[in-house]
Amino acid sequence: ASRVQIQRKENPGATEQNRDTYRNTSSLSYEGSMKSGLKLSVRLDNTFSHQVNLHVTRSSDNSRNRDLGLKFDTRYERLGISFSHNFSISAKRTIYDFDRQISPEETERRSNIRRGWSMAHSLRRKFFDHIQLNTRYTYTADDFGKLITESQAQIVEEDRGDHKVSFGMSYSPSTLLSTSVNYSYSFDRRWQHEYENFQEARVLGSRRKSRNLSLSLNYNPSNVTKLSLRGSRSRQRSGTFDSFSVSYSRTI
Repeated sequence: ASRVQIQRKENPGATEQNRDTYRNTSSLSYEGSMKSGLKLSVRLDNTFSHQVNLHVTRSSDNSRNRDLGLKFDTRYERLGISFSHNFSISAKRTIYDFDRQISPEETERRSNIRRGWSMAHSLRRKFFDHIQLNTRYTYTADDFGKLITESQAQIVEEDRGDHKVSFGMSYSPSTLLSTSVNYSYSFDRRWQHEYENFQEARVLGSRRKSRNLSLSLNYNPSNVTKLSLRGSRSRQRSGTFDSFSVSYSRTI
């Protein structure tokens, strides 16, 4: 199945806003299944907006923004294991209408672009109808910098990369009781880009690691009574943080 959606909005704005905006959104999506059991999903999004400040003192903020995004997802089962893979790429661009006139020097420009991509892989397996194991790995990366409109080139100012892996197990011996335990580890780094004598240097700005362990228990003795227990421990560079919560609800 495929679907196309287009939206267009024009907002003159209230008189006190002294601003006009225009927005155009379109999307194209496809979902299908193969004979092998593979399920496929693809989506493309495109958003364009133009903001115009009518007062001359704010005209330097007039800007055109465009967001592009492409997502590609697959799901299938093999040997009793459910797999899923998700990929995405995106770009967000902002061009100020009078950027070249106000800032002839490229290093002083305000127009910018952020590019990113991500992927996620997960698997899930059930045992004896009561135990479920799952694991997931996610990686995201993006960069940000000035956009030179004459050549559509980018002067990268910063970029980052994040890794995260998680493991979990849930146990439901009956409809009354369920419990789960989850562990996750994440590691991210951020770099700054410096330029001198036409040479680019990539300098590590920060790095961060974190670990998180959580446990939960749900007890539902009846349709009107529910008891939930939650506990977690998070270990980061700044310290170790613990949390615990108990909730009880009864429908009258």
